[in-house]
Amino acid sequence: MDKKISTISTEVEVFRFLDLIAGMEDAPLEAVLKLFGGRIKIIDILIHYFVMEPEKLNDTNTYDTFKQILFNVSGNETYEEDWDLLWDKLQLLNIQIIVRLLEEHSPKRRHEKTEDAALRYLLEKKYNKSSITVITEPNIECYNTIRDLFEVEPEALKLFRKKKFFTDKVSTFNTDDLKMIYDNYSEYKFETDEILEILKTTVKNGKIDTIEKLGIFLNLVRFYAPVNSFDRKYRDSFILEVFESGNDTGWSTQMILLWEEEFYNVDFKWSCSEEVKDQIQDSVKDEANHISEMNGKYPNYNHS
Repeated sequence: MDKKISTISTEVEVFRFLDLIAGMEDAPLEAVLKLFGGRIKIIDILIHYFVMEPEKLNDTNTYDTFKQILFNVSGNETYEEDWDLLWDKLQLLNIQIIVRLLEEHSPKRRHEKTEDAALRYLLEKKYNKSSITVITEPNIECYNTIRDLFEVEPEALKLFRKKKFFTDKVSTFNTDDLKMIYDNYSEYKFETDEILEILKTTVKNGKIDTIEKLGIFLNLVRFYAPVNSFDRKYRDSFILEVFESGNDTGWSTQMILLWEEEFYNVDFKWSCSEEVKDQIQDSVKDEANHISEMNGKYPNYNHS
């Protein structure tokens, strides 16, 4: 005789399901999730629900129950494993909820602060960034999107905020800000290309329009310019490029004299940044060719 296999199936509204399991201990919750198709299936249903009804996560009981399903009964040893396995799903949620979950169940590394770990993971996964340090338009846009979402401000956002405040002042170089710029410029670190573009833009926009401003501006140029390395005049190239960015707006005779006095080793009359950069490139190529040649002759050659 054929045996008939009987099955029991049931459907329940999501909000009703969440209400029924709210406050349940982890062990019985795991059993309930299995009855309804398993944890991952339930997570898929809940995320779809919260994408359609994001305000439902404002309810404390609903949010806590959702977190419990995500992290308490996963069977993983670390929150980073949880996040890596669920990111493709969780990224669909409101970004404010994502940050809150990251802060409360942070994929931390050793000695890493919770808020810093949350930011690092968010930048890597959602914005494909390893960090947010350089002042660029994409980074500014990213910063403006996430800056108010953290309960505790991550160190990287704090530094970016201060750095952006300073660069905003430099970009306008208002008379009222001169003391602030002069007193604080040595506190900030920039990539050479980054600060070069900031200084050039300030000049191109005609912001260095008085001798007083130029005097303070040249302090920044001197401080941020890289050092020369033997025949590679990185510093000269940097200084000349900033100086040449004023070709359209024009430097007065007095201003040119100030440039020449400040950087007396730089040839402003007969040299140009492109020429210096070409010389640097030639030097780099010559060195690379020399190393390649010596390695071919002497396998144990060590160039230092």
